Amino acid sequence: MRENGLIDMKKERSGYSLSITNKGRKGLSKYDFDKLLLKKQKQWDGFWRLVTFDIPETKRGARIALNIKLKELGFYHFQKSIFLYPYNCKEEIDFIKDYFNSREHIKYFLVKDFEGNKKIKRHFGL
Repeated sequence: MRENGLIDMKKERSGYSLSITNKGRKGLSKYDFDKLLLKKQKQWDGFWRLVTFDIPETKRGARIALNIKLKELGFYHFQKSIFLYPYNCKEEIDFIKDYFNSREHIKYFLVKDFEGNKKIKRHFGL
């Protein structure tokens, strides 16, 4: 979060203090994890958004919650830790990465084509 300019960290005598930046406040007001939704866009750009994750067992709760949230958001569960979505959702996935403190475990890809996409196109009505 600090790397993204969402929080400031200052060293003090007793340790460190954290404060939220204006950018962080803006981000918080934009998203509420429980109310997070993805807007279906009018036209598909022909690219798939592929979200993969490899969250360690020590964060099992985050892994389960992420699975549930991606399904709630309308992602297609392609394989065990692979989900697909046809529309732009980069900002929302970045928010989810920070929410679960798992930026290094969750990856977002833009994919033009893959085997078996006809079934998934039908699933999304494309």
